[in-house]
Amino acid sequence: MVRRRLIKRERTQNFRQPKIYLERKERKRTELRISSFLSMGNILIVAALIVFLWWLFLSSSFVVRDIIIEGNNLVTTEKISSIVPKDKNIFIVNTGNIEKKIKQNIPEINDVQIYKGFPDALKIVVVEFDQAIVWKTGDKFYLLDSQGRAYKDVTADISSFSNLPIIEDAQKLPVDLQKQIVSPSFVAFSLNIYKNIAEMANLHPDRFVISETTFDLNLYTKEGAMIKFDSTRSSNKQLNDLKAVMIQGAGNINEYVDLRVDGWAYYK
Repeated sequence: MVRRRLIKRERTQNFRQPKIYLERKERKRTELRISSFLSMGNILIVAALIVFLWWLFLSSSFVVRDIIIEGNNLVTTEKISSIVPKDKNIFIVNTGNIEKKIKQNIPEINDVQIYKGFPDALKIVVVEFDQAIVWKTGDKFYLLDSQGRAYKDVTADISSFSNLPIIEDAQKLPVDLQKQIVSPSFVAFSLNIYKNIAEMANLHPDRFVISETTFDLNLYTKEGAMIKFDSTRSSNKQLNDLKAVMIQGAGNINEYVDLRVDGWAYYK
């Protein structure tokens, strides 16, 4: 009974004050229009976002087309670019994986950095190992750089490196790639002897041999003589000593010249 009276009173109130009743209905209509507008706005934003993401990741606008390679002298551009995946979106290209794969597959490359050039280019900058000497152990030949690191097995292609000094390890110790075999100073010493002995002493290097340690380096010449060097001393000083020996007793040298004692030269 009380509830009916309250409902009746409310209806009577609305009838007596129609303005209040109309304001309520108008407010509801306004809220409905705003809600509808916001829903439409959200739909447009989501649609625009979908189109934008499609343009970034699925359209052809950002597909890698240009591959720029710099720093390579020993390795061809084609060999490096063959490892880079083609027709991939630049945003999803994993440069770290590509850098790792290049170093794994091309031993001549010491380091590599890849930069993304938007919208469709990759720039690959490589740092190669330099070719310093050839290290021979047993029947295997390895390339060493100026730091004394072995980085490539060249046994099958040794004839291509005839311009480099060959240093033979008489103990035939195994070689691990990417490991340092000798010191940088030993490499520099060997190279200086190899490049200057012909001019200084009119002798032509055939091969170097180390027996126990790299301190003692023996050079076998094409003329049939063996020259014994101390790799811990100045190579230029020993070459000058060898030059003096060759001038004074060239006709008497049948087997070797020993330059390992400072200030002295022995020959037989």
